[in-house]
Amino acid sequence: MASGSLQMGIFPEMVSDGLGGVLISWYQSVPALQSYVEQIHTNGTMRFGSGGFPVSLNTTRLRSSIEAVYDPEDHAIYAFWRETDGSQNQVGLYGQRIDENNDRSWGQDGIAIVDVAPGNDIGGLTTFVFDEDPVIVYTQFSGMDESQILARRFNSAGEAFWDDEIADISTLVSGKFRLNSVKAADDEVFMSWQDNRNGSSEIWAQNLFADGSLGEREDEPEPEPVIRDVIFSVDMSIQLMLIFQPENGDLVHVLGSFNDWSVSEENGSRLSPDPENPEIWTTQLSIEGDNGEEAQYKFFIEAGDDRTLPNNGWENNDVGPGENGNRVITLTEEDLALPVVFFNNDDGGPVGPPHPIETPDEFYLAQNYPNPFNPTTLIRYSLPEASAVRLEVYNSMGQRVSVVINGSFPAGEHAARFDGTQLSSGIYFYRLEAGNQVLTRKMTLIK
Repeated sequence: MASGSLQMGIFPEMVSDGLGGVLISWYQSVPALQSYVEQIHTNGTMRFGSGGFPVSLNTTRLRSSIEAVYDPEDHAIYAFWRETDGSQNQVGLYGQRIDENNDRSWGQDGIAIVDVAPGNDIGGLTTFVFDEDPVIVYTQFSGMDESQILARRFNSAGEAFWDDEIADISTLVSGKFRLNSVKAADDEVFMSWQDNRNGSSEIWAQNLFADGSLGEREDEPEPEPVIRDVIFSVDMSIQLMLIFQPENGDLVHVLGSFNDWSVSEENGSRLSPDPENPEIWTTQLSIEGDNGEEAQYKFFIEAGDDRTLPNNGWENNDVGPGENGNRVITLTEEDLALPVVFFNNDDGGPVGPPHPIETPDEFYLAQNYPNPFNPTTLIRYSLPEASAVRLEVYNSMGQRVSVVINGSFPAGEHAARFDGTQLSSGIYFYRLEAGNQVLTRKMTLIK
């Protein structure tokens, strides 16, 4: 402002533009009551230059009590002011949008929010932005100590945003003065004012949400839980030759963080054999959890005859990357069909020779599994042709401690279960003789 003068006791309003600069609004009393805005950028340059930018070009009206706010998203200035006729007997409320090209988007004269008319008076303006939309809160007077506080929200085209157009901040008619506001959240503002409704000056307050509602914030609805069906499958072929005995009532379960690691009818963890492939046991569970969340699990054998099982029936502690070697899956929004895995093994296949082998090409003796073991282990071998087979176990002193197999077998893959219950911990050797061929391997029993 380089000429004219301000009204006595009235000072320019200055607010941050959100970009490191400042937006200034003021009205001049000389040569006439007119309202202006100016933006000073962070480098000190002025957007409009000396004298500011007049919010309206209507020279037959007077403007005062201007409040302005800047929207950094679309670089628009929103200004609201008290507008009167030339004699100041009729009062209204007007607004203007100044776009990034410095054009008056709401017309050269702005838009009428409250028409200039007799009996009106406007004061206590305060403005802010919700989601790039300006909101004006103002006090409307109808007489001495007869006023209400109202709010309106507009879109960038100057159209009313709320269905009811007006939010009634305080419609109890009383003397209301010194309206102030502070934006407390992206979608909420608080206002306070002096109120004489009880015969003396008090301070009253009210909040306003972006949707035009007042009062307590409604609780956000809890998001619907994501529930997906997960199919678990485990190949029990090795364990059927070792410790798993469905004929004695043994069951296999999948337990994990999704069912509290608990065996019960309610958690639905029991697997059933596939009718077409009884070595594969499967189940489908409905699992609740957030997308991307990890769930840990293991398979568990429940003995039907109360006998003691290795590791108490649990898979060992090195099948997966999770805590205590648990298997790990990452939940997605889609249903999951997990690949078939072998009990106690996470690499998708048993430990031993390549399989399946329809007709082995050579005489082969695999490393026992598991190894070390306690107290049982599986010994797999291949016969390229029918042979008389003898499988024996020796201790480290060369003494035979067990004859595991002694008989004739056809060509193909075979397996035998060795039980070391009666033996002490140590290193043992198992020797396979078939025809005139002999193979020997070492294994370790740990109790």
